[in-house]
Amino acid sequence: MNLLCLAIDRLRPDFLGCYGNTFIATPSIDHLAADGFVFDQVALDSAELPEVYTSLWTGRHALRRLLTGSNDTVRPHDLPAEASRLGWKTALVSDEPRVSGHPLASSFTEHIEVAPETSKRPASAADKTQSAALFAAAAQSLESMSEPFFLWAHSRGMAGAWDAPYKYRERYAAEEDPRPPDFVDPPCETSARDFDPDHLLGVRQAYAGQVTLLDEHLGSLVEALRATGRLERTLIVLLGTRGFPLGLHRRIGADEDDAARSPHDPAASQNRPGPPTEPPWGESTHVPLLLRIPEQSGVPTNLVRGARTQALVQPADFQPTLAAWLRAARSQHDAPTRDIVDLLVAVAVGEKRPRPADGMSLWPLILAREETLRDRAVTSSPAGLVLRTSGWCLRLSPPESPPPGGAQPDAKTLDAKTPGARTIDAWLANPSRLELFVRPDDRHEVNDVTQVCREIIESMTQSLREFAAACRLGDSPSLPPLPPEPQHGP
Repeated sequence: MNLLCLAIDRLRPDFLGCYGNTFIATPSIDHLAADGFVFDQVALDSAELPEVYTSLWTGRHALRRLLTGSNDTVRPHDLPAEASRLGWKTALVSDEPRVSGHPLASSFTEHIEVAPETSKRPASAADKTQSAALFAAAAQSLESMSEPFFLWAHSRGMAGAWDAPYKYRERYAAEEDPRPPDFVDPPCETSARDFDPDHLLGVRQAYAGQVTLLDEHLGSLVEALRATGRLERTLIVLLGTRGFPLGLHRRIGADEDDAARSPHDPAASQNRPGPPTEPPWGESTHVPLLLRIPEQSGVPTNLVRGARTQALVQPADFQPTLAAWLRAARSQHDAPTRDIVDLLVAVAVGEKRPRPADGMSLWPLILAREETLRDRAVTSSPAGLVLRTSGWCLRLSPPESPPPGGAQPDAKTLDAKTPGARTIDAWLANPSRLELFVRPDDRHEVNDVTQVCREIIESMTQSLREFAAACRLGDSPSLPPLPPEPQHGP
């Protein structure tokens, strides 16, 4: 069995048909979803790309690294290293220097770097775009790799040039709409007031055109895999590595150090972003994830085709999930009579230790053995901490100044030993702002109910402290279960 992971940066789930969008054409991704398993509630543990990748490849939560000062980039059992150890041919194709240059990327046997485009206008044809170059390199790598292979392809996606031919934007413009903009640099804007509706419409049209282009190239890659006869021997994983703000919180785009900051609408973006301080709103941290399981794997199709889950998932779950697939596939290869479902469940049960700061295999969800894995998901960012449950979302903004008198949190709960730990301790002890939103009704996180839900705030904050304490302890006893109130909405 082979493994193909397609990671697309700045891909929003709500712009995909399989996540409910009826405005944008994404037939290739939708077909993968119809044949596979969809995760609806994937929450990143960090808004920073290198941190997301460390979690994906090691199975460790970003907050754990911040609190303990641990360097998970030297962990010996990262995902690509594990694949090589088990006998898979491994390759990384990327057009993002921060991915190809990640310390753990060296565990891949083969590296193919695709130079980012510097075009200033939309491309004249789809095959002259940045995503075309990336997917062509991935197709070439697939063609040359012998089985079993593990290929990871990372596309800058909407973090890179928005260079889809102009007609891709025009298809989403109604007759009465203004002409779509023709910019190529990803927009990065904040505003003290709501954005002009026409300006926001143009940005969304450009984003939609770019998503459609990516969908076409992804479809071509899947068809190339089918043409070689290896599609039904290959597990395909599609994931977004970060979302993209599109105006909900008076912000468009992400203020990264490598993001273009040309003012597409000077009137709407009087205050340009400074240092990278992207708030961990759902627009940035809610991402798509789907798996297409090959027919020849032996997994019953009735369990996975068109199935989906609302269970909370985080990037750290990725490593144990795919490592379990690799180990089960190796065991089945060595003993063909063994059932792969039993192997996947056995690996998951064997690894499901009570480590709340680590990832857990998703196979019990996929194979309908369990309905949920965790009762909370945490996101850490320089701009705040977020705790999400099935019913609530709590956001803590960092303190504007040190706590009065140098006050520290309860030492029994938190023991600051690293600069990262001291930062988190200060946030938990003295946040500058607390915001609470009802999930899943307020999925855009715009209606703060802090003033009418004080008891929930206290319970959620305590749950966040417990998670931080568990991260600090590493291989710790399991977290105490959430009380009913913070676990379920009103």
